[in-house]
Order: sequence, then C-alpha cells, then structure tokens
Amino acid sequence: MEAESNLHPPLPDQPLNRNRQVGGRRQKPKTEQGRGRWIRSVPLGRSERPTDLDLRSSLLAHAAHRDRSAPPGPLKAASLRKKIRALPQRQSVLLLVDASDSMGDESTVRMRVAKGVALALLDRAYVNRFRVGMIVFRERDADRVLAPTNSVELARTKLRRLGIGGATPLAAGIELAIKTLKQERIKHPGSDPLLVILSDGEANVPLTPGEDVLAEVIAFGRLLRQEGISSLMINTGSSSQGSTLLRRLTKAAGGDYSQMNGLTPGAILDLVNDRPDT
Repeated sequence: MEAESNLHPPLPDQPLNRNRQVGGRRQKPKTEQGRGRWIRSVPLGRSERPTDLDLRSSLLAHAAHRDRSAPPGPLKAASLRKKIRALPQRQSVLLLVDASDSMGDESTVRMRVAKGVALALLDRAYVNRFRVGMIVFRERDADRVLAPTNSVELARTKLRRLGIGGATPLAAGIELAIKTLKQERIKHPGSDPLLVILSDGEANVPLTPGEDVLAEVIAFGRLLRQEGISSLMINTGSSSQGSTLLRRLTKAAGGDYSQMNGLTPGAILDLVNDRPDT
C-alpha cells in the first residue's frame, strides 16, 4: 500500500487519554561564564581567574573569618566567591514516526499528527528554545525527513508530502535517531535531547538480517539510556504484542510510556510540555 499524507497542522484542544510511566529527570546545564540565571555562589578555585564574582558573598566570607581584634584588611583569595548560573534550557525534540501500513489508515493519522506537533513546537521555538526534527521509518529503513531546526518555514516545506506504507523497521529508526541527536548535541552543547516515538510497536524488520527484532530494539533502548537521551514512547496501537515491545523498550531506555487513544497534536504537546524540567 502506498499513500501520501498532506500537511494538516491544526491543534485541537482535546482531553488527553493516557497511561503514563515516568522515567528519570533531566538536569539543567550549568555555566560559569557570566550568562544565565544566577543560582548560587561557591568558593573560587585556587587556579581560577576571578571572573563573575559574587561581591556580597565574598565580603561575608571575609568578615566571617577575619580576626576581629585586627583592623579590616583586603579581601583574601580564600574568601572569594564566584557565581554559578543556569543556562536557559534548549531542547532538541526528535519525532520518530512509524509510517508503515501495519495499522492501515492509522498511519496517515500518525503522520498528520506528527506534522502538527512539529509545527506547533516550532511556532513556540523562540520562547521555549525548541529545535525540532523528524525521522520516519517504513519498508526496510529510516529516513531523516527533517534535520533538527528552529525554522517553521523549513519544516512546512520539508514535511509537505511524505510516503506511507510497507513494513516496520523500528530498530533502524532508533539507530538513526541516536545518531541524529548525538550530532545535535555536538552542534549545540548543553542541549537537552528528547526522542518521541509514535508507533503501534508492531516491529517486523530487523536492522541486521536474521537477528531477533525484539532483542535489537531493546539493545537500542539501552543505548538511548547510555547516551543520556530522554525518550517518550507513544503507543498508537492496541495489540498486546506491540504494547509489550514498547513497554520493554521504555524500561530499557528509562523513558516515559503513554497509551494514546484518540491521537491529536494537542495530546502529544501535552505530554511533551508536561515532562519534568520542560
């Protein structure tokens, strides 16, 4: 079956029906370069240059340790305190979308919803510091149809028409997603990667011919955890086999799981925005 999904970006506000399992929290990157929100002060290291000093904390430390019987003297190096700041969090959201025909018309719905989510996130990119990309997997491989970007105009062009149909190479999709998010982290140090998988879990094509499909997917789940990539698995199907695979993938990756009934862009955005520290 071959079909094409046109771009439909409306974002209806509908109730979210989900069964969510929450994984670990993400950490906000720290900076000592005078940028970002000041969160605390710490002693200046012996070999560090005295930049971005906290004068008030330095004076208090000096007063606490000086000899009260002696006249006030100059600040000593041991009393110097520097500011530690938190950078505004930049999040790289990569949508990994099942474009196979394992669920018939549901594949078209998945693609339309994923496009709506990507455009909605990019509409808020300036405020929320989102960069958004998309990978689709079908037939025997995965295709990065949109490299992470903060341009909604580029996304509209790249995502206008996408093919649907064929088998379900989930392992190939996750492998390409890991490569993409690792490259994104190199280009944008301190960015917080989030992989959002939309699938029914009916994986049936191994990355390596002859290998066990489930074992491959679980191995890539463990690699997601090792690479520090946060993940959100959204089950768009209803089969017990697909649910089992996605739940085991979630556990291996240390991610979040949601069973989604009535897939809408608004529901996916709710899940993404409701994550800890987002």
